Amino acid sequence: MGFSKPLQEVTQKWKPGEFYDAEVLTVFFETTPETLRRLLPPPLKPPSLPIGFAFVADYPRTNFGVAYRESGLFLRAVFNGEEGSFCLAMPVTDDMALILGREIFGYPKKIGKIHLAHKGSQIEGGRSATAFDS
Repeated sequence: MGFSKPLQEVTQKWKPGEFYDAEVLTVFFETTPETLRRLLPPPLKPPSLPIGFAFVADYPRTNFGVAYRESGLFLRAVFNGEEGSFCLAMPVTDDMALILGREIFGYPKKIGKIHLAHKGSQIEGGRSATAFDS
């Protein structure tokens, strides 16, 4: 079994998810071509600008009945001359979200502890405890 599925198979089996009242924190970062070469599986290649991004999301309501949190770490990559994103990891807090994302869309999901907190103009996400508590 692989994580790759034809687009037709994915679109025939699943309607798009809807996420209501979602909160998402996304951070883009520049890395090095050497780091991307080390982390990207063949045949993916680093793009001209070595960029990655991470997100943390809180989905309190969905059209598939699951409330959960999710995060992800992605690297930009090139395949056959086209640029896209490669997902290194995607922890989630609910087993239904894990199964749907992994089995239908092929994301490398695992169960994990995720938080997203904001207080005034500060926002943080990812660790299991917030800095706002101290």
